[in-house]
Amino acid sequence: MIKQIKNFLTFSRKEQRGVIVLSAILIMLIITKYSLSFFNHWPDVDFTEFEKEIDLYYQARDNWIDSLQQVEKEKPVQYENKSINSVQQERGYKPKMQKIIELNAADSADLLPLRGIGPVFASRIIKYRNLLGGYYSCGQLLEVYGMDSVRFIPLISFISIDTSLIHRKNINKSTFKELLRHPYLDYDNVKAIMKYKDQSGDFNSMEEIRDSGLFSDSLWLKLRCYFTLNHVQPVN
Repeated sequence: MIKQIKNFLTFSRKEQRGVIVLSAILIMLIITKYSLSFFNHWPDVDFTEFEKEIDLYYQARDNWIDSLQQVEKEKPVQYENKSINSVQQERGYKPKMQKIIELNAADSADLLPLRGIGPVFASRIIKYRNLLGGYYSCGQLLEVYGMDSVRFIPLISFISIDTSLIHRKNINKSTFKELLRHPYLDYDNVKAIMKYKDQSGDFNSMEEIRDSGLFSDSLWLKLRCYFTLNHVQPVN
């Protein structure tokens, strides 16, 4: 019995060398770990400017939301521009252009004269417009990737929006994939729409869509401009 235990605990020369090599590797890894933590000193980052950008964004967003809640179907931009213009005046922005650009008909080249808009942002604005189907509010520019209030507020006076140019989706005829392409709809939203139609049939009015419980009030305020039925009805 003792001999068996002794044989079990005895290592050959090859095994001894293997243990030594593994031990050396383990020690090196431990030393490396602590050396890196000792020598790596990350510099302090000043987030003051970034926090200012965030504050400006939220101020512009709040102005947009306040105006959107008062919007009328015939002139959904007029009231919003009033609140944005008051912000511009408070911050001392002065118009440098006379030409007003209609956002839903413009191409990338038309947007380049706008202050702070280069080829990259112009392309992003057009690409996002195509995904939406058109803009119904100037405030939607804040949803464009990289757009902030510093860039947004100076250019807002030189943009108009013709909501009649919006391409609306027929909610009764659009496929799952077609609805899912819209930036305001996620997978759960589209799945709920399809389930509702399977159980209740096609929507008969815009009011039925609004009252279906499929969307929150804030989401419906955005989506109502992008839905239509077999026949166009006014959106309340």
